[in-house]
Amino acid sequence: MIFFVKDIEFFCDRLGALTEARGKETVQDWQARARSGDVASVVRELLVKHYDPVYLQSMRRNFNHYETARVFAPRDHSVAAMAELAKTLMAG
Repeated sequence: MIFFVKDIEFFCDRLGALTEARGKETVQDWQARARSGDVASVVRELLVKHYDPVYLQSMRRNFNHYETARVFAPRDHSVAAMAELAKTLMAG
């Protein structure tokens, strides 16, 4: 995750855009942690507490049958499992 953030000050500036949505205290905490070198925990928290919930809201709003949609997932992340899942999807 850390390699996505090459310019800490730019990252911190972009975090500032989330002040209204997440609050000044939270954003300042993220910025301080990023500047101290703890970028990984900031990115993890952004994904879990900000982006994932926003995407979920969007999915629920834009896809009427989202809650009842069938879930397709591989048994693991191996090539064989992905091939097996692809066959299942192609079979319809």
